[in-house]
Amino acid sequence: MNPADAQSRGIQDGDLVRVFNDRGEVKLKAKLHQGIRPGMVNVFQGWSPADYVDGTHQALTHETINPAQQAIYEPNAAYCDALAEVERAKEV
Repeated sequence: MNPADAQSRGIQDGDLVRVFNDRGEVKLKAKLHQGIRPGMVNVFQGWSPADYVDGTHQALTHETINPAQQAIYEPNAAYCDALAEVERAKEV
């Protein structure tokens, strides 16, 4: 997460955060870095459920199948692009 976004939310590096949207939520530790564009959050790919405090990043995506694509190939999903909000979480 970009430090400017974190500062406006009262989040510091290493804080427990809740990333959520209307589909679900995940709790994990924040890592701040200037290389993340403001307004974006990056969750490293390849994490296992053991790497999260609660939930996984897949809770933020959808399970809607594109019927047109399914008819000609395989269904797709937006695994790497989901609108979400971040807030400092209460310690568990």
